[in-house]
Amino acid sequence: AAALEKELVTYERRLRKEGALSKVRQARKQLRQVFLCNDVLLYAASPKAPTTLKADRKAGLVLKGKIWLGDGARIQLLPSTVHAPHAFVVVARDGKGYTWLAEGSAQQQEWFAAISAAIEDSARSSRLGRHVSTDGADMLARVGGKTMEARLAVARTGSVLTKYNVRDGKSSQRWVKLNGSKLMWGDAKHQSATSDLDLLTATALHHGAKSDAFYRKGAAKSHQDWQCFSVATRERTTAFAAETADALIDWYLAIASLMPHSSEPLLDETQLRARIKAP
Repeated sequence: AAALEKELVTYERRLRKEGALSKVRQARKQLRQVFLCNDVLLYAASPKAPTTLKADRKAGLVLKGKIWLGDGARIQLLPSTVHAPHAFVVVARDGKGYTWLAEGSAQQQEWFAAISAAIEDSARSSRLGRHVSTDGADMLARVGGKTMEARLAVARTGSVLTKYNVRDGKSSQRWVKLNGSKLMWGDAKHQSATSDLDLLTATALHHGAKSDAFYRKGAAKSHQDWQCFSVATRERTTAFAAETADALIDWYLAIASLMPHSSEPLLDETQLRARIKAP
């Protein structure tokens, strides 16, 4: 319990989600209490009753392992089988995979979205202190496939994107999420969303830096064209940029699914990946 508490209470580490999942190892299923933090996934077990975990961290839970998130980590939904109908795998930075089994589809999608967002945010934090290639082709090599429902789950949970202001071209990080048909954004630190636009009344979804907001900064724009997208209404254009190819694909396709009426021809995943890969 002391080791687990020490891992959870560290400087700049934030607990994002907690719950019980089954860890699949060969033919065995091991019930684990899982703690998703901003930089690592911790999992623990109860030495007294391994099949009846308690959520209380003080109930004698023993740390069993950790999966570091960040650059190179990824998550993938697994095909449904009789023995593992709601499974997903988390691949750590070192390439080792960990298979987890949820109790139902809703829990599977919930964990998938939360872990995806944590991986994206952790990778972004890692890149702040060192140079990492933002070449689209390099990033695509690390991006797996997802169902549309999984992409929508990521967008509904929310993540950090960079928003460019039409007024002056300045950019800042914003917490962005989908709530029904509304695209909402707000303070990234507190993960609040106080501004919104209704995608049902929006007129077009554009991929690329096609808004005045991007060009007002000219050569100082900090994102490449493939990282950018914007949503236009009759009154304004709201412009965003994603840090990774995975995030860009999630957000563009999730929004596109709610905007079949877009006056700008929408891209499917194959076309979008080709745009990202192009020099």
